[in-house]
Amino acid sequence: MRLNTTVVLTLLLLLTMSGAGTASALWGFRIGRAALTSVRQPDVSPTRRLAGGDSDPNLDEDGLNILPESEILVKVYDYVYAQEHGGEAPTTSPGNEAEENKTQVVEDGEEESQPEPELNLPIKSQDQGVTMEVTNVTRNDGSLVLDVNLNNEGSQAVRFLYSFLEVNNDQGQPLSAITDGLPGELPATGRSFSGTVKIPEVLLNDTKSLSISLTDYPDQKLQLSLAEIPVVE
Repeated sequence: MRLNTTVVLTLLLLLTMSGAGTASALWGFRIGRAALTSVRQPDVSPTRRLAGGDSDPNLDEDGLNILPESEILVKVYDYVYAQEHGGEAPTTSPGNEAEENKTQVVEDGEEESQPEPELNLPIKSQDQGVTMEVTNVTRNDGSLVLDVNLNNEGSQAVRFLYSFLEVNNDQGQPLSAITDGLPGELPATGRSFSGTVKIPEVLLNDTKSLSISLTDYPDQKLQLSLAEIPVVE
């Protein structure tokens, strides 16, 4: 008798649990369906072209809208410019700026050349038959380089100590200089000797012209002075 009661109770419990599970499933289904009643499937697939409409040349086969590279670059340029200039829009686009920076061309198709500034060289100084001249001015390896010639048409040789060479800017301030190739003794043969005088660019700042002076050693009877030597850019 007790066994039959246990079996009956077990069956009832199983039926109750099964019924509760089925009811929960049905209830969840109804709630989910009710929640989706306002959701509708799109009438047209995003990748399907509209019937009778013009095709967009910027759409690829997958229906993605591909922007031209030039348009992207212009937008990026505008954004970066606005960020750097406090929101102010640029007056020219990269393409227009490139056009404005093109080299002007003359009618015969040759590039228009800009005239070179006149250096008014050589600059000479002569004393007692000894001549010093600056023939050219250039920039090289961080220095302003003066090409200098010396010749002696006098009656006797002349000696120089180049630590006595004075170089001044257009404000009268002395500048350090390095000589190279100039002779320590200049023979009285009329032969021309060439060398260079180098001034570091860091000393020039806004200097427009230079002056140099040189005397013989040890007598210091000669006075060779050159002024208005141009400083090239």
